[in-house]
Amino acid sequence: MDDRVAGETAGLQQALQLLQGPSDERRFVGLLLVSKFVTPGNNHHIAQVQEAVGFTFLQRLLLPLRPQHGATRRADKSQQIAAAEMALAVLSTFSSVPSLAASTEMLEMVPLFSKVAVKGGMAGAMDMNGAASDESTAAKQQQDAVESLLGIAAGSEEGRRVVLESQGVRAAGVALGQAQTAPRLAAPALRLLALLCPPVPGVLLGMTFVPCSNPPKKRVSPQLKGASSWRPYARFYFSFLPAFSRLEQHPSAGLLETQAAANI
Repeated sequence: MDDRVAGETAGLQQALQLLQGPSDERRFVGLLLVSKFVTPGNNHHIAQVQEAVGFTFLQRLLLPLRPQHGATRRADKSQQIAAAEMALAVLSTFSSVPSLAASTEMLEMVPLFSKVAVKGGMAGAMDMNGAASDESTAAKQQQDAVESLLGIAAGSEEGRRVVLESQGVRAAGVALGQAQTAPRLAAPALRLLALLCPPVPGVLLGMTFVPCSNPPKKRVSPQLKGASSWRPYARFYFSFLPAFSRLEQHPSAGLLETQAAANI
């Protein structure tokens, strides 16, 4: 074992000890440290982190996102945003592990993830749009929220149902609409949208969209004609045409054709 690996192992063990508390201050420091050593794909380390910190502490950090949380001073809200951002980043990593993504605790937090995604970040979700937060920070928060929804929806059929019922499609659409200025949102938003929506509209996703000024009826796929039950979905997709048109040259746009081919 080289020095770098040994250092990472020691750092992770220190973070795990801090995450076990008993004080919130120790857990905060543990969260800061653990982000340096745990990344999506390393399921063993992610499981260790979840076992050490549990869900209760992270859920408590997200309480300010709930409407019944009550009024808070602006200075305190800024601190709450930072704490909630940290919790969301960790939970986004948890969502990459199917067994954790399918847990009851993660399903219960789906409405909060959707709220952050739809509102464009923590400040918007906490009704603090004037809070000091640059666009890249808000985009990272929104990305973590969308990736959490994606992991949960992909983790189980129940997860997909809960995400659908908690404005998951709207969350994906909002993120997709902002992908021109925040490219990091494109891939998870497209994947979430493709996962949540029925197969037939995948034909629409694979189409080469013409300028949005043309009448929508000229763009309806022949495979949708006569299928009146799918027309509401067609109208829904047309509402995202401006975003799709802007993303035609984006590297993630290939996901559209891949999903369409899989769904046809």
